[in-house]
Amino acid sequence: MVTAREPKQDRSRATRLRLLEATIASLADQGWSATTVGVVAEKAGVSRGATQHHFPTREDLITAALDYMFDTRMDDARRESTALPPGLARTEAVVERLVEYYTGPTFKAALQVWTAAAADPEMRARV
Repeated sequence: MVTAREPKQDRSRATRLRLLEATIASLADQGWSATTVGVVAEKAGVSRGATQHHFPTREDLITAALDYMFDTRMDDARRESTALPPGLARTEAVVERLVEYYTGPTFKAALQVWTAAAADPEMRARV
């Protein structure tokens, strides 16, 4: 039986996405100090070597995750803004989304990075 293999480029993108999402989850759940390349690789189900192939340093990984968080959040906001109800329900929907944005794991992860960058000149330059 012949099976279609996923093209290498698609597998690479999927691996990269798993690493970024694992980084965000680790930052939100465990914080800056505990979010290491090894922890992220394990959480993503990827070898440490494959992780470092995509992101040579911890700073590269975390900076890419921050960019991914921003891009994802902007895409979500654009998409959700077109589906808002009219009138007072619109205001309620906007407020609910803002609360979700500022209490969810994406914001918690970003906050970890921003806080660390305040004390680390190299990360501050990247952020």
